[in-house]
Amino acid sequence: MMTGVMLLAAAVFVADSMFAAARLAPQERAADGFWRTRQDADGRWWAVSPQGRDSFLSGVDHATFIGHPCEKTRTRRYLETNRRKYGTREKWAEAAGKRLSEWGFNMLGVGCDSLLCGDGRAYTVYLNISRELTHGDAARAIRPNPHDNPCEGFPDVFDPAWEEACRRVARERCAPLKDDPALFGYFIDNELAWWGRAAEFDSADGLYLCMTNPPVGKADFLRVAAERYFSVAARAIREADPNHLVLGCRFAGLNGANRVVWEAAGRWCDVVTFNCYPWADLDRNVLCAGPYARDVRFCDAIAERAKWTKRPLMVTEWSFPAIDAGMPCLHGAGQRMRTQAERTRATELCLRSFLSTPSLVGHSYFMWVDEPALGISAALPEDSNYGLVSEGDEPYPLVKAFAPLQGDAAKWRRMPPPAERTPPPPSGDELASGAFAAEGYVGPTGVTFARNGDGYRLSNRVGFVLEGRVGGRRMMERVTLDGAEIGSYGAMLHHAAGGGLRWDDTTRVESAEWDADRGRLSVRATCGAAFALTHVFTLHPDKPLLLVECAELENTGARPLDVRSLYFRQYAPYAGEAQPPHTTHPDLWKAPRTAGWQAADGRFWGGETRARGVTVFLYYVENGVAHPDAAIAPPGGAFILPPGGKWRAPTGSVWMICRAQRATGAP
Repeated sequence: MMTGVMLLAAAVFVADSMFAAARLAPQERAADGFWRTRQDADGRWWAVSPQGRDSFLSGVDHATFIGHPCEKTRTRRYLETNRRKYGTREKWAEAAGKRLSEWGFNMLGVGCDSLLCGDGRAYTVYLNISRELTHGDAARAIRPNPHDNPCEGFPDVFDPAWEEACRRVARERCAPLKDDPALFGYFIDNELAWWGRAAEFDSADGLYLCMTNPPVGKADFLRVAAERYFSVAARAIREADPNHLVLGCRFAGLNGANRVVWEAAGRWCDVVTFNCYPWADLDRNVLCAGPYARDVRFCDAIAERAKWTKRPLMVTEWSFPAIDAGMPCLHGAGQRMRTQAERTRATELCLRSFLSTPSLVGHSYFMWVDEPALGISAALPEDSNYGLVSEGDEPYPLVKAFAPLQGDAAKWRRMPPPAERTPPPPSGDELASGAFAAEGYVGPTGVTFARNGDGYRLSNRVGFVLEGRVGGRRMMERVTLDGAEIGSYGAMLHHAAGGGLRWDDTTRVESAEWDADRGRLSVRATCGAAFALTHVFTLHPDKPLLLVECAELENTGARPLDVRSLYFRQYAPYAGEAQPPHTTHPDLWKAPRTAGWQAADGRFWGGETRARGVTVFLYYVENGVAHPDAAIAPPGGAFILPPGGKWRAPTGSVWMICRAQRATGAP
């Protein structure tokens, strides 16, 4: 039976269909004194200036005199710098505007100082209409997601208040600007919680999961909700200001909304916008769609979405922080680089890829100035090196990458994507460990396996012992070295479900099978009725080293699994006092390949890998809870596993070495 909301949605869909002919078509006229878009004979989209010139727009976000606040210190370091250096906001704007021109930026993205308008630069306006309905005591929002979500709540677009809010905001914010030739257009919102992450309706999660209807009905509801959202907002904006472009709602990434939402955006918006932080493979000279989509080229992912929207696209956030800038760079989106030199190379690769992508009409870089090292606030703890300039107002080397490309965009626009090259051979610290071959140590000599009822025990000649039991929660409940407890071992799966991302541990060991010929122990553990993971353990005979392979993942549930990454989990009893010998960062290029728990007395329990794929080691304690996060993306990137399906890792492709250490020295 259809719910009341579904019935209303269906009614709205019928009404919109009846009045389809009355829709205000996206603007494409050229040389009429306002910004437009056009597609040339080669299929390449352009932003057309008020004077009729084909342009590629290059913007920057949050260029302001005051910079970011730091809640912990109650200061604004960038503001203090600018007061000392420039004295007034006007003098700062004069200097900043000159820099923007020198670096080839011809557009202002969100959050920029109005004094920077001029010198031929276009500007944009962020309306944030949904906040009118989703905040405050009288909030009217559809809240299908019980999990934490970095995105804005989705407004109840079927409430009459949605249309009222759109008309009011358009009347107050858009109508006064309708005659300004420098204005490029309006962003409706930013990163709403559409949050559909999969391609197929029967496996995707997102806004329509709030419905209890079958998958097809949920897809219909999502389509109707998107149609209602974009049609009402676009009509209101165009009625108040018929001269400027509707720039979409800045989707949260390439997978931040389901295909039907992108299609609806294309029907009603002049430009479809999205925030996206690609992954730069500097070895191969290829820009990938993201850290969990290494096998997908950015340009191919954009081409797919251009087919959905049939409109030009714009990247409205992207960046590459580097950890040598003196900031933690632990919070916020984006691939981390180790050095400013690598950051500059990644920026150049990204810009060239953007310029050569036919459906893109521009980009907006995130952002003008770095965030505070202590973070912005408790609610927004970002502390990363995103800036073109530091909080001391010193430009970073990457600014030199912008001018040659952005200053001659018409030339680079018609160039092919950067040519892929053969990556260099692995360096010494990237080769497979000498203790095991990449496909796993073979041979049981010196390794003992014992079984006692449901319990199992694996040991070697140097007193390295691993114990577990069928029915236990973790694959190895107790790990000891010379009788001293080191910790335990488990597994975890990173997947998308229930409107967000989930990290689920195994909850019960189902079986443990010993291969006497090869000296390998296979342990299968389940997580409720959702999935089962099988890890294979191979113990070194003469060192406290353990090779663990993630051999198989089975979907034991009734819904498809949207798999993102696989986790090896090493818990330590001394995690509260642990000092990891290596720290790393999310999505760090050439990240350290070893990390773990280091106790005050020298005991160590950690891991290392030279396997292919993204490996992230983040051993840390948060609110008293240990997080031994050793993650590896599956070869081929994220994938959908249907109910009953099994994924088997290619031999030697997903593995790590667990390492223990005596208090008296290294193994």
